[in-house]
Amino acid sequence: MPGRHGAPDHANVVIVGGGHNALVAASYLAGAGRSVVVLERRPVLGGAAVSTEAFPGTGVKLSRYSYLVSLLPQRIIDDLGLELSLRSRRYSSFTPHCAHGLLVDGQDAEATRNSFTIIGAGADAAGHRAFGERTARLAERLWPTFTEPLLRRSEAQAVVADAELWSDFIERPLGEVIERTAAHDVVRGLMLTDALIGTFSTAHADGSYCSRSRRRRTLHRAGRHARAHHGRIRAGQHRPDGTCPADGPTGSHCASPSGPDEPPGGRAPRTRRLPGQGQHDPPPAATDA
Repeated sequence: MPGRHGAPDHANVVIVGGGHNALVAASYLAGAGRSVVVLERRPVLGGAAVSTEAFPGTGVKLSRYSYLVSLLPQRIIDDLGLELSLRSRRYSSFTPHCAHGLLVDGQDAEATRNSFTIIGAGADAAGHRAFGERTARLAERLWPTFTEPLLRRSEAQAVVADAELWSDFIERPLGEVIERTAAHDVVRGLMLTDALIGTFSTAHADGSYCSRSRRRRTLHRAGRHARAHHGRIRAGQHRPDGTCPADGPTGSHCASPSGPDEPPGGRAPRTRRLPGQGQHDPPPAATDA
């Protein structure tokens, strides 16, 4: 029988929150024959994908999702029969600087080079272009895998099929390749902005698989020891100085765990935005199998 607000008393799946991710999941589940209930606190569905009056009093509604909508895979659009067409913007970015600014024009390479020269970063124009080409190549190879079961590290590395590309953008802190590529602070800031949006990380955060593997093994050993002595272990506990008890003496810092052949990033893969197609590239959104 229907419960409150017309919701059924029983369902195979209950999804709390009616954002765009929840609605996609509910659509797939319902299409697979499951009964689904979506619970949303607000009077409208869609979460970040709804149109809203971003600037009160203007009467103009904007989609707060417009910046990220290019991350929506074509496969989901096709599977759900969405009537949606996307248009790439011409201008990648404009970064104000002194009396001028750095304009990256996706349709006019000469105008972009001139903009670099005007702010005194002419020597970095070629490096910036090469950086974009490399990250686009990485995105093109990994993007099709994001709607498939999460690859293990060795499988993802085989898909990339470029040892230097894998090392620079997956194994090593991204700040290293940016510093090698560009010298001007504005250019470095532009590249790092695209790289770090949504990651809650830093330019030189240690994201190497080596460090993640070490911590996972440490936590695994500590967990076995604690359980053997009727104790408990809680991940994510840090000393007041920010160091991790599981990592050894004070001064050794924590890193996310991942085994040598775990999916990239382990259970909580760190998102690294790759400036490529439309300057928006896919973040991994899966967990360990």
